[in-house]
Amino acid sequence: MMKKKQLLVHGGNIITMDENNIVEAVAVEEGTIIETGNMEQCRQSLTGGFEEIDLKGKTMLPGFIDPHVHFLYTGMLTSWADLTYPNCKSIGDMIRILKEYAKTLPEDVVICGYGFDQRKLLEERYPTTKDLDQVAADRKVKIMHISGHGIGVNSYYMQTMGIDKNTPDVDGGVIFRDQEGNLEGMFFDSAADHLVGENEVRIGNHGINCHAYYPMEMYLEYIKKAQDMALAAGLTSINEVQVTRYEMSAYQEARKKGLLKSRLVSTYYSCYFDELKDLGMWPRIGDDKFMLNGLKLYADGSLLSGTTFLKQGYKPWIKTAGHFFHKPQELMDLIKDANAHGFQTLTHVTGNVAIDYIIQAVREARAEHPEIHLRHRIEHCGLATEEQVAQMNELDIWPIPQPMHFHLYGKGVVQAVGETGEDYNPYGWFKKHNVPIVISSDSPVSTPDVFTSIYTAVTRKTADNEVIGPHQKISIEDALMGCTLNAAKAMHMEDKVGSLECGKKADFLIVSDDPLTCDVEKIKDIEILETWIDGKVEYTKGENYGKQ
Repeated sequence: MMKKKQLLVHGGNIITMDENNIVEAVAVEEGTIIETGNMEQCRQSLTGGFEEIDLKGKTMLPGFIDPHVHFLYTGMLTSWADLTYPNCKSIGDMIRILKEYAKTLPEDVVICGYGFDQRKLLEERYPTTKDLDQVAADRKVKIMHISGHGIGVNSYYMQTMGIDKNTPDVDGGVIFRDQEGNLEGMFFDSAADHLVGENEVRIGNHGINCHAYYPMEMYLEYIKKAQDMALAAGLTSINEVQVTRYEMSAYQEARKKGLLKSRLVSTYYSCYFDELKDLGMWPRIGDDKFMLNGLKLYADGSLLSGTTFLKQGYKPWIKTAGHFFHKPQELMDLIKDANAHGFQTLTHVTGNVAIDYIIQAVREARAEHPEIHLRHRIEHCGLATEEQVAQMNELDIWPIPQPMHFHLYGKGVVQAVGETGEDYNPYGWFKKHNVPIVISSDSPVSTPDVFTSIYTAVTRKTADNEVIGPHQKISIEDALMGCTLNAAKAMHMEDKVGSLECGKKADFLIVSDDPLTCDVEKIKDIEILETWIDGKVEYTKGENYGKQ
C-alpha cells in the first residue's frame, strides 16, 4: 500500500479564519486538512511517518483568494512597454519609452504600451494620434489606459483597419473626436471592437475588447508569468472574471501542461450567453483546479477613465459624461435570465446610477425564482450610496471592490467627482449594514498586493499617505476575512477553501508577521514566505520550512 503524504504544521501563530481562529497545530493528509487544534490532537490524527513543518515563530494563514483578476492579461502586459506613473510622467516620456521599446521588437510586431493615466501626465490630457505618430509612421502603435477601458492608436493603425472619421460610435463605447469630427485616436469600451480584425474576437456592447490574439506558445508564457506573480502574492485561488475563446483555449492547454498551480475559476463573458443556453451548458463545471462558473456583464465604464455614469456627474474638466453598455431594461433582463438558468452574475459597475438597475434586477429575479439563491455580485461597486448598500444586504448582493484602486487612485477620484469620492470603496457602510466584505485586486489594473490592500482598507490611506474618508475604515479582522473566507464565498468555494478547517484543501501561507497583532503601519510590509497548495509548497522566498 502506498504511504499517504502527511504533514504536521506547528511552531508559530496559526490563524484559521474559522470559529476557532487561533490554533496550535494543523494536520494534513493527501492535501486535505484532517485536524486543527492543539499539538496532541493533531499528532494523534496522523498515522505512521509524517513530515513536520516548524513555523519557527512565523504566521500561518489560509491561502489568499482573489475573486477579481484578469489573469492572462496580468502576464501579457508585463511584455508591453511600461507607461505607468512614475515611469511615464508626460506624453514626451510616453513617446520616448515606446520608441525605445520598438527597438527590441521585430518590425512586424505591434508596438504596445500599457498603464498611462491622463490625470498624472504633465499635460493632463489623453495622448492623440498625432502624438503616437511620432513613435512610428509605418507600423502599428497601440497603448492601453491604466483602467483597461481606453485604447489609443496611431494613424497607421487606423489606416490598416479602415477606420476614418466616418467610423461610427457604438452602443457602450465612444471614440474621441475633435470639433471637426476627426478621430483623435482614443477608443473607449465597446468602441475597441473597431480595432480588431474581421476574424478576431468581438465583444459588441457586452464589454471591453482588450482581448488580443497571440500564438498559443505566447499565451502559455503569459500564463506562466501570471502564475508566478500570483504565487509570490500568496494567491491560491483566483477568479478570472472574463474569458473569450482565446483565454479558454489557453487555460485548457495550460492545465494540460501542468502550468496552473493556483485554483482558477473562469467566468464566461455575457456575449456568449445565448450560445451557452443553446448548448445546455451547466453554469458550473470543472474540478478543484480549473472551473467555469458564472457570467460576466458590463453596466458602465470606468471611474479612472471618466466613462462611468454618476448621479452627481463629474467635474467640468472630465472629457466624457459616461455611458452604459446596455440599455437599462436589456441589462436587467440579462441578469434575470442568467439567474433563471443558474448562472451567478458578476456585473461591472463603478458608478452609482447602474447599481439601482442591478438591485432592481436581482429583486425581480429573487421574486420570480425564490428557489434559486445565487450570490450575485457587483464588481468594483466604487461609489455606492448608503441606501444602495442597505438594499444589497436585503437582497444578498455581494460587492467586490479593490482597496488597491483606492490606494493608487483615490485622490484622483475625489478630484474628479468631489466630496462624494471620499466614500469610494465604502467598506464602512458594508460593515454597518452587514454586507459581506470582500477584497480583490483587479490585476493588472492594480497589483495583487494583498497586505497593502488590507492596510488600505484598515487605514484609508492613499499611496501618498493621505487619509480619505476615515469613516469607511474597517478592522484588520474584517479585512483579513475579505481576502480569505468571504472571498471564497463570493466564488461559491467556501466548502473547499478560505479557512483552515477539517475537510478543506491544505492551501495556506507562511508569512513574516502576524497581521492581527503587529503594528498597523507594518501590515503593508508583511512578506509572503511560502505559498502551499494541496499540501505542497509552490513558492518559497528564502528559508524552507519543510522538505518537499
